[in-house]
Amino acid sequence: MNKLIISLLLIFYLSNLLAEDTYKYRLMGKMKAESIVLDNGSTFNFFSWDGAFSDNKGNFGDGYGRGIREAGSDGNLINLNVLNVFEDSKGKGSFWARSRRVDSGLEGGGGYSEVLDATGIFEFLKNTTCRYAVSFTKKGAVYQETTCKLE
Repeated sequence: MNKLIISLLLIFYLSNLLAEDTYKYRLMGKMKAESIVLDNGSTFNFFSWDGAFSDNKGNFGDGYGRGIREAGSDGNLINLNVLNVFEDSKGKGSFWARSRRVDSGLEGGGGYSEVLDATGIFEFLKNTTCRYAVSFTKKGAVYQETTCKLE
């Protein structure tokens, strides 16, 4: 019985250690977009989103972003460049992340996000590269899950 308890405690301890190496956050918001369509059928989509975020450390707050998506005439994403801003609800810190995504549909996909700067409780994120997956609803809501491997 003691071996079982020790084994369970060891598994719990190791899983907590591994969890410390990962930072995760989720954003949800409403997106507004405006597009310019070229004669060849390709598009440039200028957009903004406003909403909220929460993370695996119990923090949450406001989030917003501004960016541009370029798509080919077939509707596939060629390039995305967006700056996202996340502000802790208690004023304990903020972070700024640039998201990039290529070669996927406009309705969602996966990409990389780089934390460009961070203050306060988020300083540990500076210069971290993260992976994300994003989806959009028909009514313009955006949902994104992001995972950052900490060094």
